[in-house]
Amino acid sequence: MFVAPLLVAAPPRCASAFYLLPLRQDDSEAHCQTRPLSAKETSAVSSPYRFSNATRKPSAVGTGCLRLFFGIFFLAGAVMVWSLTILPLLRVAAASRWEETPCTIDSSRVIEQQGGSHNSTSYTVEVTYHYDFHGQRYSSRRYEFTAGSNLGYNGAHRIVDQYPPERQTACYVNPSHPTEAVIHRGTTGEMLMGLIGLIFAAIGAGGIVFAGRLTGPPRASRKNAMPTFTPATGELIELKPQMTPMGKFITMLILGLVWNGFMSIFVYFVFLGPNHSSAPLFAKIIVGLFSLIGVLIILGVIGSFLALFNPRIVLRARTDAVPLGGDFHFEWNTRGRVDKLHKLSIVLVGREDATHQAGKSSQTFTQVFAEIPVVETLDQQITGEGQAHVSIPAGLMHSFHGSSNRISWRLQVKGEIPKWPDIDQEHTIQVLPQGATT
Repeated sequence: MFVAPLLVAAPPRCASAFYLLPLRQDDSEAHCQTRPLSAKETSAVSSPYRFSNATRKPSAVGTGCLRLFFGIFFLAGAVMVWSLTILPLLRVAAASRWEETPCTIDSSRVIEQQGGSHNSTSYTVEVTYHYDFHGQRYSSRRYEFTAGSNLGYNGAHRIVDQYPPERQTACYVNPSHPTEAVIHRGTTGEMLMGLIGLIFAAIGAGGIVFAGRLTGPPRASRKNAMPTFTPATGELIELKPQMTPMGKFITMLILGLVWNGFMSIFVYFVFLGPNHSSAPLFAKIIVGLFSLIGVLIILGVIGSFLALFNPRIVLRARTDAVPLGGDFHFEWNTRGRVDKLHKLSIVLVGREDATHQAGKSSQTFTQVFAEIPVVETLDQQITGEGQAHVSIPAGLMHSFHGSSNRISWRLQVKGEIPKWPDIDQEHTIQVLPQGATT
């Protein structure tokens, strides 16, 4: 099979991993040399190496985007707790010192509001009354400190029957601002709804604090910094992908179930429940935005499910390790319908993740310091199997896993399938120090 090489227009340039291994100037040209393909390996081609000298950037624009995402969580939860629970409770506490004053009911009625996708009806009460305070007459419509729309039909009519027009009763007046008055100054069950926002706030606060760790390299002890590998044997071993298609699907499915199951509670109360008409606009906007994220997750679940039926690219080699300056040989074959593939590429990528700690906050930087195309095929050239090799430049950094730095080498396998989820696999290989044996 003929495999077309991936051409690189500009001369190859090298860049070191930006924290661990600065390259010597006199080595830069030596390890950027390309090597002609062996005559025995006609089924694949090692293309000229490409090395990145891009400025280091935060991972995932990384930590900042993640903190912004969790910040929205925290803000949504904080606003919900404040408006639905804390503020009404503060008003209840303040009203305990208000003066009890005789008042007369002018009118009382039940207000019915219909809306939502199920034509649900919410019921609120409107009680109008007047009172005299320090020689002046005032009027108010406040019955309690919450919206009072979660009363139901019977509860709303029970209150209206309790306060008919012309009835003499007691209300509580703010002596500092006599225009403020209330009939029922106690707590209500509706005030507990805001406590659900504590879950949002807790998730958001935890995400903000640990965002650096989530995007950074995993912690590792110094004694385990050097890579472990499978020694070479006489038989080929399969290079396991970082995550299988089934693993991706299960992960997305669990995320979708948890996220949308949790959000369905808020969707019900804000858009469908008996008190939806009195839900604040900001609550509807926030719940709507998070529901949109849930829709995107559902689309991701569907895409990962469809990807289960993709052809699978299997890589095999005699070992999963290679020293700097050595050649890594492997075979690949396709399980499933090869004719679905429009394009297949395998690229060896060297990447460094470095975490910078400043007090309690941390920031992770990521740099791809080497990209070495190994296989590049098009429609008519794709067959079910092939052989390939890649040379590891001697002057770069071997695999490393430290407490704040990580060097990883991965074979990235990508396959394009028209009108269908693409193949995207990563297989980790261990690059050993120069001179090491496998």
